[in-house]
Amino acid sequence: MVNYLYKLDDIVANHEALAQRGEVIASPGVKSLLNQNDESRRGGNGQQGSRPFAQIMNSTLGGGRK
Repeated sequence: MVNYLYKLDDIVANHEALAQRGEVIASPGVKSLLNQNDESRRGGNGQQGSRPFAQIMNSTLGGGRK
């Protein structure tokens, strides 16, 4: 069982970041997992990915705007 604490101000700010800038707000732990996954797709060469974080998250999670 998981308990969540929803902070309305954070939810509003996170929504605005996504809606206005296409930025997905995620914890450092989630970002590090995504970076590991992205690095494996690049072959581990350490080069910076070309897609913004929101695009990667949306394609990974199957979401995003149509």
